[in-house]
Amino acid sequence: MKDSILETGKCKLRGYAYPVKIYATDGGRDNNQVHGAYQDVNGWQSCTWDKHGNKLFGGNPSLSSFNLIPIPVTKYFNIYTDYRNMTWTGVLYDTLEEAKDSWHRNDGYTAELFSYSEGVVERVACSC
Repeated sequence: MKDSILETGKCKLRGYAYPVKIYATDGGRDNNQVHGAYQDVNGWQSCTWDKHGNKLFGGNPSLSSFNLIPIPVTKYFNIYTDYRNMTWTGVLYDTLEEAKDSWHRNDGYTAELFSYSEGVVERVACSC
């Protein structure tokens, strides 16, 4: 399990779209177990994972489809170009709306809006 799960609690099961709740990330004798639950068709099922997201207890621990994986976090940013063709990058935003809303604060400049997730940058919109 990546540190982002421990920091944000945003994770999912590798093989299922079941909701996941994390209750503690410092369980076990060595404070390195993750305690939580997932909700399947029978209700909430208690589960324990190691610090890497591998399922330890509750059901069949050999099924990797019950391992935790981080939910990718997407950030947004603008690249602005002025009338002299000089460019600069704006700050990172959590939502597309925030990034697009910043365009009005930079009137007179062309803005290109990009998303960043899991090492991939994609152009989303342009004010041109």
